[in-house]
Order: sequence, then C-alpha cells, then structure tokens
Amino acid sequence: MKALLRRPWFWVSLCLVILAGVGWSYLDAWLGEREWQAYVASARARGVKVFPSDVVLPALPDEENAAAMPLWMMARQSPQTFEQNFPALTEVWYPRLSSEKQRPQLATWRQKLLQKNWLPPGDTGGSDAEAVLRALQCYAPLFAELRAAALRPAAQLPVNWEGAFYDPDPNFGPGWRMRDPLILKFECHLALGQGAEALADWKDVVTVARLMAGSPTLWGCLETALYRQSAAMLLAEALEDHLWSADQIGEVEVILASWHPFAELQTAYAVDRAYVTHLVEKAAVDKDIGPYIGEVREWNLTELGNIPTRAAFQLQACRSRWWRTAQIELNQDYDDLARYWEADGLPCLAADLSSHAFFKSHVPGPLQLISCRDFSCYPKQSLKSLATIRMAQTACALARFQQARGRYPAQLSELAPAFIPALPVDPCTGKALCYRLQSPGHYLLYSAGLNQQDEGGDPGDPHAGDSPDWLWLVRPPAP
Repeated sequence: MKALLRRPWFWVSLCLVILAGVGWSYLDAWLGEREWQAYVASARARGVKVFPSDVVLPALPDEENAAAMPLWMMARQSPQTFEQNFPALTEVWYPRLSSEKQRPQLATWRQKLLQKNWLPPGDTGGSDAEAVLRALQCYAPLFAELRAAALRPAAQLPVNWEGAFYDPDPNFGPGWRMRDPLILKFECHLALGQGAEALADWKDVVTVARLMAGSPTLWGCLETALYRQSAAMLLAEALEDHLWSADQIGEVEVILASWHPFAELQTAYAVDRAYVTHLVEKAAVDKDIGPYIGEVREWNLTELGNIPTRAAFQLQACRSRWWRTAQIELNQDYDDLARYWEADGLPCLAADLSSHAFFKSHVPGPLQLISCRDFSCYPKQSLKSLATIRMAQTACALARFQQARGRYPAQLSELAPAFIPALPVDPCTGKALCYRLQSPGHYLLYSAGLNQQDEGGDPGDPHAGDSPDWLWLVRPPAP
C-alpha cells in the first residue's frame, strides 16, 4: 500500500476520479435545472401557475372584505372570547340539523332551551317557533353582521402563504358554529309561514358559504361545497312549502347562477400546485422530505417502510437533479387534471371516481405523500355540489311552473324555455337530470351519481358511503 501511495500515477488517477465525480455532479445538477426551467416555461405558456408568487392574491381593503367583519375576525383571532359570547347550540341539544330525516321538532327545541336557561322560566307564550326565535336573539349581533357582510363586494380569508397554505379551524370554525342557529331560525320562519323572513335567513346561510369561499385552498373549496349542501336542503323545504313568490324564486336563481364549484376547484388546485412546488424547493435545500411531509400530514419517514427503502431514498435525495425531476413529476400530476375541466370532462371524472381510477401519481415512493393529497374527496364533493346546484335550478323552475299552471310538469322538457332558458344537465352523465312525477303535487328529482346508472331514485344506505343516486331531498315536517 505504501508503495502504491508513492507512485505518481496513483495520485493523478485519484485526482481525475474526484474531478470526474465533481464534474458529473455539476453536470447532473445543470441538466436537472435545465429540464425544470424548460418545464416551467412550457407550463407558463399554457397559462399554468407554478409558484406561490403566481397565486398570491393582493389583500382586499377591510371595508371591501366581507370576511373582515369584527365578529368574524374575533372568531378567528380569539376563539375562546367568541365562544363565550356566542355559545354553540350543541350545548343545548345535539341533533344534526343539517342531516335529520325530518325537520326540527320545535316543541322539543323549546323544552331543551328552557332547561338550559336560554329562555326565562315559565316562558309559555306564543308558538314553539316564536319561543325558539326569542331564544336565538342571543345571536342577533351575528345575524346583523352577516347582513352587513352581504353588502361588501368580495370575501378574502387569510392564507398562510409561507406555510401550509391552509389553516382550517380559524377560518372555518365560525361558519360551522353559525350554521345551526341559522338553520333553526330558518325553520322557525317556515313554520310560521313567513316566506320573506325565511328568504332572508337563507341568504344569511349563503353569505356564510361566500365567506368560506374566500379561502382559495382545497380545504376552503371542500368546506364551501359542504355548506352549500345545507343551503340547498333549506331551499328544497321552502319550495316544497310554496312560501315564495316567482320574484323571490328569481332572486334565488340569481344566487344559484353565481355558484361555480369547479372554477373554485381549479383555483384551489392551482394554489395547491404552487404550495407543493414551494414545499419541494424547501426540501431540496435540506435534501430531505421528512420535515415537510409533516406540513401536509402528520407523517414522517417511517412511512417509507423498511430501512433499505429509506436508505435508498436518502441516497437519491443527495442529487439535485432528482429533486428537479420530482418537481416535474409532481406538476405532471396536476397537469393530468386538465382533461376533466374540458367541456365533456365531468362524466369522465364521475366514471373515474366510481371505478377508483381517478388518480395515478407519476411520483414513486415518499413524494406521493405530498402529491395531490386525498385527491379524490375534493372533486367528488365538487361534483356533488354542482349536481345539487343544477337540481336546485331545476327545482326553482318547477316551483314557478307549479305556480303558473297549478301542477308539476309530466316531463322536464315542459319547463324550457318559458321557465328556464335551457334544462340543466346531470354533470355525472352529461344527460338530463332524472325526474319522476309521483303525484300531482309531488315529484322525484335526482342525479344518477358516480355510477352513472339510474337506480330509480335509490338513496341507498346513508351509513354505507356514497348513495347510488343523488336525490333532491325534501325533509317532511316533524310529526
């Protein structure tokens, strides 16, 4: 060995090997950077937003921002103070107001409110609906603020652009706390036959959904879609009770036409793409994805499996080009979604969601933990939201037809063009919504759902997952 170390050619060879290794490393990094920059250029030529700077929105002035109302800001910044001032209705009773099979039993609500001292002892005057409305006066400041928020032109919730791009509870917690009082107030006005007041309550629910839509994130998109489901349920009840005039139904139709769940979903995916790009940029500096997986989910490198797998990943992660290649592959995951946004893409989306073929990542191994996470739940809820909106538009036209003709139509084709310009189509099939006239005063309206099969309006087992058909349900009055 000593003799070998004395030979000049050994040191020349060693230097050449080191120089070759360093040169290969620089060449590999340069090639990776060139490939990434070429991808970015092509993506931007297609109008794709790749970096956080492309999606960050300019801040709205408070006087124009519906989400900057004082009580809403208190709920985000000081949740405990908000909860003390506006206790949750779940402290009184915990029926799920947005999913009960029947409308709320106001007599039981009155009894529970008396027991919890939300009503003075011995409050026996007036109807149950009037008594519940008196108890809900504690929320009067919130209701008044919602009416004021509705007058502001836009809504923008704060987003942590430098961090995880979403923070669900501070942004959305106040909206869910307001849901039950708003639903209960609406139901009381329906029970009293006060159509104008019920319409104002429904618009308050819509305002909260608008506030939630002020977050341009996947989480915000999901929360908005769920809240609109509550608004649709209330709309179905009001139309069933025939409390609104044609002009009032027209106001509802204008609001429904302003809801665009898939435009919101595309924006949310653009924001998420920028966040993932940002995340991998940070991980590339440390040559380790472990700390950044935790920003998306509470996962770490133990998710990679056995020790050899983790060791192989760490060895790959030493190469700069590997990270650039990973960035390209991650972005290609988002590129694959573009086909669903085309004119005839939604039926394809429904079919792929139904067959669990919706998403197959280009990215092997650990980076799948940050690639389009929980991808299917967001488009599935947006698809259901769009189907609900189109059923709501059809139900409004049916209500105006019934007011004018004294009956419901035998077929939906009777609605156009006098009561609706064109019949809304089922986004799951690209064909007409399913409609059955059950009796002169009752109909069944539904979407074929993800399986794209008309099951005759079968709601399925609500506890077993997705129902075969998505129904425009009306809860009957409580017995």
